[in-house]
Amino acid sequence: MHIEFISDSENLCEQFTKLCEQYECFEWAVAWASDPEQDEFSIGGTLLQYRNKIKRLVIGCHFYQTSPEFIKIFINSKQVKFLTQTDGTFHPKVYLFYNRDGKWAALVGSSNFTCAGFTKNSEANILLTGNKDNHIRDAISTYILKQWEKADSFTKKELKKYRDAYERQKPVLKKLSKGKVKPVRESKNWVIEKIQKTTPWEKYEKELRKDRRFKWGIKQLKEAHRLFAKCSFNKLTDDERKYLAGTIGKNKRANILESDKIDWWMFGTVMHGTLKTHINNNNKTINEALKAIPLTGNITKAMYRKYLNKLRSIEGLDVGPAVCSRLLAMKRPDFFVSLNKQSKPVISKKYGIPMAKLTADTYWDLIMKIHEDDWYRHPKNTEAKPYRMALMDCLIREWK
Repeated sequence: MHIEFISDSENLCEQFTKLCEQYECFEWAVAWASDPEQDEFSIGGTLLQYRNKIKRLVIGCHFYQTSPEFIKIFINSKQVKFLTQTDGTFHPKVYLFYNRDGKWAALVGSSNFTCAGFTKNSEANILLTGNKDNHIRDAISTYILKQWEKADSFTKKELKKYRDAYERQKPVLKKLSKGKVKPVRESKNWVIEKIQKTTPWEKYEKELRKDRRFKWGIKQLKEAHRLFAKCSFNKLTDDERKYLAGTIGKNKRANILESDKIDWWMFGTVMHGTLKTHINNNNKTINEALKAIPLTGNITKAMYRKYLNKLRSIEGLDVGPAVCSRLLAMKRPDFFVSLNKQSKPVISKKYGIPMAKLTADTYWDLIMKIHEDDWYRHPKNTEAKPYRMALMDCLIREWK
């Protein structure tokens, strides 16, 4: 039996591809799996290419880390099952490959069948290869069979429920159970290369839809429009004003997520400073400021300056870009984008504006610069069009 240690992701992908090509049968037990059709996950495409070789795959779903798209692809497969309930966390990464003549190989280590596990994370795996059956191969196969017997298939109804939980839990999940690694946060700096001034609408919307918060964002922005259209800002309920201003507390946020399926913490929050106090006290000047921005139609620089000056007339209120842009993005998501400490680094690099110069006074100039992009000027009539500026948040925010 040959043993090889693999710690380089490029070598891991190369060896894994060879295993899929050379062996006739696959048996795997893996904690999590990514969407195999996403462009950057080439190994996922390899599995789809050789899916007829699958004999037994067991995929875990704990912490909603397995993509619903993976489940959807294999929902009718008799060779793929999913483990949702165990006495503890289902956490193996065991890949067995074999031929009918007795030759076999096994990859055992830390890599889940995920894009991060094969390309981004620091992982360590052992590759075992043998020319005939032996007790190690038998032990691996027996282990996978035991997990297979505990697993089950998804129904369409169960998948919908899982997908809802997946979308709901992802944004608020801070860490996994004790002793487990936090999910890797993907840098949003790639948007600087992917989304350019000449990027067409189709590509922009495609990138938006890749983000797990896209549908949640549209749902929130639709509700924000309904609230602004219902009555003036000062006549909304206390909670509704907090929703729009991004000052809702953590406890209420969790309850709203559970009941209304809306995450009002998207597009920036203002949890500190005097704005929260003025929102709580229903300061009428905030309502007067918002009146300067129409709910539909064109918006001029003079309107924005009136809005900004009204906010600045509130004693003690520090009107930075986060404070002024959050409410604007909620009222006119077709025109404004929320600018805050998570999104400023990417916006700064993308549009060549030093972070120190991204202020409430220069915010209008930034908006005009973004409006020159082709994706903004020539949108198609899709569900994202009325929210295309605010939805930039899905691409530019650096989530912690």
